[in-house]
Amino acid sequence: MKLKWVALVLSVAVAPSAGAYESLYGAHKASRVGDLVTVLISENSSAVQKAETSVKKDVKRDAKLAFQWQGNGTDAAFGGSAGDSHKGGGETQRSTAFTAKVTARITAVTPEGNLHLEGAQAVTVNEEKQNIMVKGTFRPEDVRTDNTILSASLADAEIIYKGKGSIARKQRPGLMTVLMNFIF
Repeated sequence: MKLKWVALVLSVAVAPSAGAYESLYGAHKASRVGDLVTVLISENSSAVQKAETSVKKDVKRDAKLAFQWQGNGTDAAFGGSAGDSHKGGGETQRSTAFTAKVTARITAVTPEGNLHLEGAQAVTVNEEKQNIMVKGTFRPEDVRTDNTILSASLADAEIIYKGKGSIARKQRPGLMTVLMNFIF
């Protein structure tokens, strides 16, 4: 009789509180609200934008007038021309490479079974504060066995990287530069 009771207690202690079956041998894959998943951020982007403009306008006008004054004919001719041309061009190039790891929490499960996550990380080194925030939606099958997910697998991904400190301040244009750009 005691043996049955012990077996019953053992099965209750092993069963998860959420009511779902969990393996005693395998690792738990993040799939529920509150579970943690590490996002492996690896984003690369580059863009080139080029523009060239060429405008040319030539205008030429000629006129001839003839006057007759008491039998004497007088001819007068005049003409003029004007021209305008403008050439302009510009090019912008930008490339970005960003890699990081951020552990995020699953905040919701959609009716389709997809998972939504949000996470943030703040690191301060030598009075430089770096903030990384990540949000997005992913499929449960995109979670790897070590509970990581690639940022490329996130739908509606929002990845924000901000820095504050002396280096970040030096990256901004000075007051005179901002003023001159405003005027001109």
